[in-house]
Amino acid sequence: ASSNLTIGWIDWVQNPPDRNMGIFRDVLIRRNGGVALRGGHVLVSLNSGLTQATLTAKVDARNDTGSAVTQTISGTVAGLPITANVSLNAGERKTVTFPAVTLNSPQLWWPAGWGGQPLYDLSLSSPTDSLAERFGVRSLTGTLDASGHRAYRINNRPILIKGGGWQNDIFLRWNATEVEDKVKATLDLGLNTIRLEGHLEPDEFFEMTDRLGVLVIAGWECCNKWEAGGWTSADYAVAKGSMSAEAERLRNHPSVISFLIGSDIAPPASKETPYVQALQAADWPNPIIAVASANSSPITGPSGMKMPGPYEWVPPNYWYNKREGGAFGFNSETSAGPDVPTLDTLRRMMTTSELNTLWQNPSATQYHRSPSSTFDDLTIFNNSIIGRYGTATSLEDYVRKAQLTQYENVRA
Repeated sequence: ASSNLTIGWIDWVQNPPDRNMGIFRDVLIRRNGGVALRGGHVLVSLNSGLTQATLTAKVDARNDTGSAVTQTISGTVAGLPITANVSLNAGERKTVTFPAVTLNSPQLWWPAGWGGQPLYDLSLSSPTDSLAERFGVRSLTGTLDASGHRAYRINNRPILIKGGGWQNDIFLRWNATEVEDKVKATLDLGLNTIRLEGHLEPDEFFEMTDRLGVLVIAGWECCNKWEAGGWTSADYAVAKGSMSAEAERLRNHPSVISFLIGSDIAPPASKETPYVQALQAADWPNPIIAVASANSSPITGPSGMKMPGPYEWVPPNYWYNKREGGAFGFNSETSAGPDVPTLDTLRRMMTTSELNTLWQNPSATQYHRSPSSTFDDLTIFNNSIIGRYGTATSLEDYVRKAQLTQYENVRA
């Protein structure tokens, strides 16, 4: 990840031995009769009363034959008929825009707990190919409020974004049942949003978040080549191509509400420009945010976010203080510090020697916490346990006190 525009694990977990080499998403081979239909999507514009939606369907038509051709593409969007003609030279690719149609009394897509999650269909066909996509009808804004903080509204209603960072399988193994359980657990925790920092999951993930009403903030990763300098012309081409591919893949999903083109550091204009160009060319319908920290960029301006942490244990009263504290603004990443698992989990994942070290040596390096020397021990967390509840007398006593420490901090 330090030398390639790919995914990495930063200081989150120990690096997998294979460094995630190889192709980890499905590879699909599609066959067509000469003119291919790709990239179908729908631009949605709702009136102020949310009683009418203007739907504009688009599709890319690509002529894979050696001669010019004219075809009629027809189909339906939300059950309404659409048709358009396209003429293509040999090898030409062209975006076809269908005449806009009006959907009266649309069924709006809402986050979980606010309403339903209905989806509509886009179906297109030509003499040589066909295409089907799903999309949702909802309005979304993510502007800055009077204090300069990012504030979202969905279907004209303000929504408080409450979320967490997503951790996928370290070997990138896809298990739909397990992933759906984790997405549902987001709602069980009282949260409504998942942030994907660099680890942009397969299509099935976004189908789940659409269906379950869980919001997603996607974006690139920090602390590796995505944010590093010294890019070559090939790197810029890969980055822009990656942005185009992800924008085209995610734009139809109503659960996706933003894309962060930077994380800790805002991209310079040389990077931001191709990112924004790629997103705009893909008809990206959501806010483009340059950075997750309290910084600005030449094109998209202030982020409206902050990321001062904390990343370690702090007293619970911290979270109720506005300055300095947690109760203000849009904090893009923060935590109540490390979590010690339950006793049965610890016994499944650690040896007897490791368990003894866990409670008897508070400052020892903990392999399972982080590969980074900044986060690879529990010194601060353990000092809080000792100071608030006393020194542990056994493993069971340590875990009980750790669970209480975590509970009161997460609750705050």
